[in-house]
Amino acid sequence: MMSHDFQPGAHLRDERTWYGHDGVYLGPHGGDDWVMQFGGGGLSEKARSRIDYVPLAEFQKSGRVTVVEHEGQDFEATLRRAAWLIENPPPMPYHLIGHNCEHIARWCAMGNFSSRQVEGLLGLNLGVGAFFTLVEQPGGAWRLVVGLVSLFLSLFMMWLSDRGARRFREHIEQNWPG
Repeated sequence: MMSHDFQPGAHLRDERTWYGHDGVYLGPHGGDDWVMQFGGGGLSEKARSRIDYVPLAEFQKSGRVTVVEHEGQDFEATLRRAAWLIENPPPMPYHLIGHNCEHIARWCAMGNFSSRQVEGLLGLNLGVGAFFTLVEQPGGAWRLVVGLVSLFLSLFMMWLSDRGARRFREHIEQNWPG
């Protein structure tokens, strides 16, 4: 898909090797197409990440950018939320599980605080934990330990995810004029 095919306000995803990177297409300006993103650098740069806008060419590291469809999305509202977040970023750092690029892009697009990537990871981890804990297998105790550790990690990740989403939601509720 060519950049001029994106509608301003579209939720974009760049499919990278192990994950997707999300942003909001802002449209053309000054000869470039622009995207609002959160944490576009590598893993070592995530702690210093901020919400900003970058040229589409910088956003699309893999070259496989797609539009994330949201039924009933209001593209004008998406652009207002994105512009507001650039000027009023949440006072918390990037967090892979609780406050990441997908959380930001989904809030801009639909006003909710979710990440399908995180939900998928938690579901996988819970499934592994349940399998090792509940399914009788040879190997006994170590499998039970692996299962219980996996379940505990899932619960901890859910708590972290909810904590980050809660802090983001509080920032929006206290400051968003819309």
